[in-house]
Amino acid sequence: MRMDVDAHRESNCCHNAGSSRSVDSGTLPTQPESPMATLYYHPLSSCSRRVVALLGIHGIPAERKQVRLEDGEQRTPAYRAINPNQQVPTWIDDDIRLHESHAILRYLANRHQLYDWYPQAIIPQARVDQWLEWINCRFIRAESMVVFNSCFAGDDANQTEIEHGRRLLEELGDLLDATLQHTDYLTGNQPSLADVSLAASFMQLPLANARSGGAPVEDWYQRMLLLPGMRDIIPSAPATP
Repeated sequence: MRMDVDAHRESNCCHNAGSSRSVDSGTLPTQPESPMATLYYHPLSSCSRRVVALLGIHGIPAERKQVRLEDGEQRTPAYRAINPNQQVPTWIDDDIRLHESHAILRYLANRHQLYDWYPQAIIPQARVDQWLEWINCRFIRAESMVVFNSCFAGDDANQTEIEHGRRLLEELGDLLDATLQHTDYLTGNQPSLADVSLAASFMQLPLANARSGGAPVEDWYQRMLLLPGMRDIIPSAPATP
């Protein structure tokens, strides 16, 4: 499958929305059809996968509506009314509408009192927040450079970006190895929102035959895959044209 540049970059929450070229208006409703919370997502979006993972681990109910990024559905008037950033994921719950995946994770942790995953105490919470910011600002950039250009860009693939992204993944993997040599998870001996977020990005790497980190990271990743529902959301390689 060749997903256009805008569509794939919109599936990763550190990138800006794509162009506003004209597409069909689509049929997405601007409001959820039932009191159940609604998640708008795409299965190849690592940012969407963060939220799907947390829902699965904790059995949180939500209606899931796939946004067809490959068809430009995120740029339709119907979806722009839901998320003016033209990105996924989007979460709608009661009177709140959230656009950013880490904001959604924090909201769900607080709403469902998942305090083992997102502590209320200021110092443990700050440690989780530090890793969440690191993932968004550093890791997902490297992941996207490699996976997007290798799997979705087609003839527009930028080999220089791929090489740079692989070097970044190696550098960041060394940092993760150093952290995970001494602890089972990023912030201690139990998983947090940060581990969920990072695991969602790690699931992208095999699509491009990429990796990051050595044995400590691999051991951590295998522990994450033992959590409920995690193996079910590993993405399949996109179909080729």
